[in-house]
Amino acid sequence: MTIKRRLRYSYLLMLIIPVLLILISGVSIQRIYDPVQEYAELPPAFYRELYATMANDPDRLLGEEYLRELERLSGYAGRINMYVSRDRRELGRIQSIDIPPERNRLAPAIVFTDWDFYFSDGSAGEFSFFVSDESKFAASYISLGLVLMTAVTVLILANGLISWHMGRSIIGPLYLLEGAARTITGENLDTALTYEGDDEFLSVVNAFEDMRLRLKQSLAAQRNYEENRKALLANISHDLKTPITAITGYIAGIRDGIADSPEKLEHYLATIQRKSDVMNNLIDNLFLLSRLDVDSIPFHFRTISLPGFLADSCDELRQDYPDMTLIFQPPEIDIPVQADGMQLRRVIANIISNADKHKRGDASRIDMTCRESGEYAEIQIRDDGPGIDDEAIAMIFDRFYRADSARSSRTEGSGLGLSIAKKIVEAHGGTIAAANAPGGGLEIRFTLRRTDEKDSDH
Repeated sequence: MTIKRRLRYSYLLMLIIPVLLILISGVSIQRIYDPVQEYAELPPAFYRELYATMANDPDRLLGEEYLRELERLSGYAGRINMYVSRDRRELGRIQSIDIPPERNRLAPAIVFTDWDFYFSDGSAGEFSFFVSDESKFAASYISLGLVLMTAVTVLILANGLISWHMGRSIIGPLYLLEGAARTITGENLDTALTYEGDDEFLSVVNAFEDMRLRLKQSLAAQRNYEENRKALLANISHDLKTPITAITGYIAGIRDGIADSPEKLEHYLATIQRKSDVMNNLIDNLFLLSRLDVDSIPFHFRTISLPGFLADSCDELRQDYPDMTLIFQPPEIDIPVQADGMQLRRVIANIISNADKHKRGDASRIDMTCRESGEYAEIQIRDDGPGIDDEAIAMIFDRFYRADSARSSRTEGSGLGLSIAKKIVEAHGGTIAAANAPGGGLEIRFTLRRTDEKDSDH
């Protein structure tokens, strides 16, 4: 039940309960405060004597001794009060015995009037009396008090119970959220927050739980980023120090006269040039990767024919890798995609370059295909190299990752090529993954979004 509905019901109950208690109390009070049944019947002798006196000797009603006699006949000695009025103009003096002040209070009574008669002198008179039984009335007052006290007690308990239930249903979830917040403050993000209610707090708890999970992921990503940053600095230092050390050594050899022939001098200078190119390539790749991280590289997406684009790319790459057999098998249909042609060429070139660095011998073979896959186009590039350990598959797209622990390979590289390829593919809205091919070698697949527009570029 929602909190709004609970408040509505509790409001109605707080209105209905007092009304019911008032009705019940009214009925009870009416029964308690009605002494008619107790005092309606007086002894017949009382009425016979009264009627006879009114008829035969009405003046006796003015005598105190006669009133005392009537009082004894009534059976309510000390509890019956009789009055006589003359000419019906004003109430005559009390003709009964004196009543002490503490007993002469307003109390339930049966009042009998309309006993009209005439005195001996012909003047009109009226006789009235009322009966007051203090013991009965005291019991009535006590019962009345008990009814009222019971009604008030039930009202207080009912409202208290309703208020307690409402407060518990609202404060309980707040305490739950407070405890979860304190747990998170203590950097404990592993404790799940559960709530079994179905009111408005359920969405609040779910949002809080979602926040906890996101915060946990954020902290994990932050720790991972910090570890990657440290590894990045270490790897950059290593990859820059190696060629710098080589350059410094070859320069020292030239100065010391070790390169004492034109052939040695040319070899030293060529090595220095190659090492300088390695550093320059590393710096360029780092700059490119950093710009990809902050989305500062503009992408110019156009509709291109993927089969034609891959065929052209293969022709260009055959010139760069003459020892590599690069085979592209085009599909039977055209597959238009939205892509930045220049950045897409960089992705393919980086994948081919990685395959060339890890080929088995002096020659290698690359097979490339593409096909439709739902809303995407899938490109598959497979080499015939040694492959990679299964536990290392997920890490080949990490920065500076190299399959060999010594961080060296037959062909020097920055270790950033596949990381850059992944960033570019993700910027295109696609995914990239690697797996060991069943027949040997490494297979890299990535996807691009298809489009129904006609191609405008290859």
